[in-house]
Amino acid sequence: MKNKYFVYDSNLVKILPRYNLSLNDFLVLVYLTNSYSKEFNVENISLYTNLDMEKVMTSFDKLLQTKLVTLDTSKDLEGKIIETINLDNLERELEDIKKIKETKDYETKIYDAFEREFVRTLSPTEYEIINAWLDSKYSEELILGALKEAVYNGATNLKYIDKILYEWHKKGYKTMDDVENNRRKEKELNNTEIFDYNWLEDDE
Repeated sequence: MKNKYFVYDSNLVKILPRYNLSLNDFLVLVYLTNSYSKEFNVENISLYTNLDMEKVMTSFDKLLQTKLVTLDTSKDLEGKIIETINLDNLERELEDIKKIKETKDYETKIYDAFEREFVRTLSPTEYEIINAWLDSKYSEELILGALKEAVYNGATNLKYIDKILYEWHKKGYKTMDDVENNRRKEKELNNTEIFDYNWLEDDE
């Protein structure tokens, strides 16, 4: 594979156990994802993977059964049937794996942020509470914003953060920009009320 300068998405390896694919199946997949030509050519696949044609066909049949690879048929100008390889399902599968990985990475960053601010390891119950926030109506941005708000007020516990999130959700906040914009409006309103107060008419 190194001699042929093949490249492959590292997430391709994660597909193997999911579909019970063998090393030969993997080699055929790597070839297909690197090939410029989408025409199904057993001899070429055999040449580049160092697998005999029988093994190539066995692996290719397995890939067809998993539906990671499909064959599209069409006719050329002479009416000859041409079979071309379609990797759309494989690409969608790889994209799903990437999204799952990105989600897990982001969740890990959130847990790290809580442990860093609390200066301790989270308990299993606290992990469950944060997971519940992530699975419900609260965005990651608001969760981290509520964490900073709690730490600023000297309250490093999830109960306090939960109250903040509840109030923000009740007011319809979706992002920290919504929170800051509302605070700005409230501050301007308070300043206006103080400025408009007529101190000369205050009997006290």
